[in-house]
Amino acid sequence: PFSQTTICRFEAQKLSKNNCINIHKVLQKWMRSVNSSSSKQPVPTESKVAVKRRKKRTTIDATRLGQLEAYFARQPKPSAADIAKLDDSLQLGKEVIRVWFCNRRQKHRRSA
Repeated sequence: PFSQTTICRFEAQKLSKNNCINIHKVLQKWMRSVNSSSSKQPVPTESKVAVKRRKKRTTIDATRLGQLEAYFARQPKPSAADIAKLDDSLQLGKEVIRVWFCNRRQKHRRSA
């Protein structure tokens, strides 16, 4: 029922007054259903819940960036084999290279 933005603001404790009112109603309803449930299952604690962490942002040095830009000028959409060859020479990781090309093509479309 709530957007991802609202959920993030709730977690960061930065909600507007209206969002607080709406979430409060939903949380009250949820608490009533939990308290009235006949099965007394333990509530998971923070230590038992797996939290998916985001990967740290990759920084690409100027030399490697120049090589990627030069390759992009020749071939803006490399094949999987081309990406593997670039990975062998640049040692950045195939996924990092794939995402870089996706982002670079998007940048090229915006500037054109």
